[in-house]
Amino acid sequence: MNKRGAGIVLVGIAAYLLSIRYILAFINEAQWGINWPPSLFFFMTHMKSLFGVLSWIALVAGIAYIVTAEIHKEK
Repeated sequence: MNKRGAGIVLVGIAAYLLSIRYILAFINEAQWGINWPPSLFFFMTHMKSLFGVLSWIALVAGIAYIVTAEIHKEK
């Protein structure tokens, strides 16, 4: 896989991690009438922050790979 492909994959992973973050936030708020244990909410909020950090790292790395691929393509 070339650098451009790796960058696109990393940006896709970032989008996936951001979507999981918001899905977990929705589940945390909606509850749908189910009695969830408080320990589950603690785990979900911890994972929500973890997915946020990982998504930003993947997004920056993906953009960096795409930029370096374009720079090396022009040379």
